[in-house]
Amino acid sequence: MKEKKEKKQQHPDWQTTAKERFSYYLGLISPYTMSGMMGTFLTTYLLLSGIKPEVSAVLLLVMKIIDGFDDLLFGWAIDRFRPEKNPKLKKIVGEGRFLPWYKLIWPIMPIGIIGLYSMPLSLSTTAKIVWVAFFYFLADVGYSFMDISMVSMQTTLTSNMHERDSLIMKGMVTLFVIMVPIAALANVLSSSYVGLSFRAIAYIFVALAILLLVPMITKVQEHAYTGMSEENQNISDEKAPFFASLLDALHNRNLLAFFGGKMLQSALATTDAIGIIGAYYLFGNEMVTTIQGMVSTVLGFIIMMILPKIYEKHDRHRIYMTFTPISIAIAVIVFLTGHKSIALYIALQCLLQIPKSIAGGCENFIKPQVIEYGKYKTGKDLTGIQSSLSTFASIFSNAFPGSIALAILSASGWVTVEAESFKQLVDMNVAQPDGAIKALWFITAGLPIIGYILLHVCNLFYNLNDKDVEVMIRYNNGEISREECDSLLSKKY
Repeated sequence: MKEKKEKKQQHPDWQTTAKERFSYYLGLISPYTMSGMMGTFLTTYLLLSGIKPEVSAVLLLVMKIIDGFDDLLFGWAIDRFRPEKNPKLKKIVGEGRFLPWYKLIWPIMPIGIIGLYSMPLSLSTTAKIVWVAFFYFLADVGYSFMDISMVSMQTTLTSNMHERDSLIMKGMVTLFVIMVPIAALANVLSSSYVGLSFRAIAYIFVALAILLLVPMITKVQEHAYTGMSEENQNISDEKAPFFASLLDALHNRNLLAFFGGKMLQSALATTDAIGIIGAYYLFGNEMVTTIQGMVSTVLGFIIMMILPKIYEKHDRHRIYMTFTPISIAIAVIVFLTGHKSIALYIALQCLLQIPKSIAGGCENFIKPQVIEYGKYKTGKDLTGIQSSLSTFASIFSNAFPGSIALAILSASGWVTVEAESFKQLVDMNVAQPDGAIKALWFITAGLPIIGYILLHVCNLFYNLNDKDVEVMIRYNNGEISREECDSLLSKKY
């Protein structure tokens, strides 16, 4: 009993309970469980759907243009409208600033995912295109609102900076530790060894995602958000039209540098886009990505355990800028060594996981920092639309790389295949020409290097640091005046 009591008193100034934090971590995983179906399988699914690669490439590109615009529109809607203010909706969504949107929208994504992977192969090409576009859009709407809400909620669950950092860090660890095995499970289920259809896998993962989000919508509360206290006159709620809000949000050099770089890197992150079908044709075994993922999980977990100590002693963006070039150097070695040896490929990918994990972890801290800077810079709460820019950047990795990969494969002489599962693909024994194999390797190991170089260049224009952001948070929460805030900052922003 004494040990339990001491544990409860460990952080007496924290605003969230242990049950709330655990529920938040589970809710964080839920949309990514479903979006993983789009990121991991969509390109492979289209390659096996009977639709020509060049047609699929255009389809994904068009959907991505629409996707990019609607994410910003959704972010603006979250800033502008409050479901909890409507008496009828309030009975469903309860109190809060961003959590009500999560509760209101989540059912849309499961419908979209299941519909997307339930397309009959007997349909005509035109009907298949319409089918994919419609259900992809449904899944996108659900994911966008859920993800924007989750990113925004990092600023409203608590006003305690150390508690917020702990939430982000443990959420990141939970997401990494659980999502990699989940992705591995998806690869195993779809492989020729098990042979489940993409439709069956979609049902399994949607069911898992729903179980994960139940604690989130029933246990979590937002304990602090800008505008909640009438005494805070520093930041006002944003009620401007869409384009005015978007221009205000873009009046943020750090947002442009960080999210702009992330968009470019994500747009060229083609490794996962071709995933298991790439492993099948490059290594003769679609399980290579699964084996690599499991080994990387163990290594990544070890790294995650030491990250808090690194982040406590060093500025997050400085760490980011140190380890991104190391990732680039190792990725170049992976590309030059080729795909002749499975063991060497897995070993180098695991080595690459070290700097990628350290730099990637910093991204989770930088996102809310950029939002806090935006509040300080404009005096307006633009959390929703600024968070939507984060979602816009991340969604690039779900579909845009697939479009690029499909376009390259189409130009390489890829042989069109129509199959409902990998087991069926193995039985069909369809070979690909040498040009397509070379293109697959470039997509897997070459193109992403360019993305990381562009990411690093963009972040040279980022100028925030951890200590100054802490001061900005105090100002944004109404604890200090503008004059006091500016006097405490290390430089003029």
